[in-house]
Amino acid sequence: MALGQTKDLPVRRVVRFFRTGFSEGILILILVAFFVILSFASPSFLTVNNLSNLVRQVAIIGVVAIGMTIVIISAGIDLSVGSLVGFSNVLVAILMTPGACRSFPLS
Repeated sequence: MALGQTKDLPVRRVVRFFRTGFSEGILILILVAFFVILSFASPSFLTVNNLSNLVRQVAIIGVVAIGMTIVIISAGIDLSVGSLVGFSNVLVAILMTPGACRSFPLS
């Protein structure tokens, strides 16, 4: 270790993270607080069925968010993703109704 340097303890790393990325740190703390509160409030919150349902619901938004991150990083700002997701949701809802495939020929 060089003269004048102190060992970077994990506590100092956490403190530095909250100082530099304060808004991200607050969001993480709020998420953890909600998780703890909901786990005590409902006995079915920490079940495998509920957690798999949460992951399944977040997966669609996560895929769109990863795609938008790549688009924004490559400097190709595209704001039409929300309308495309809405359109595809409406189209899937129409096609899931009984008898909808007869009114929309797919071939």
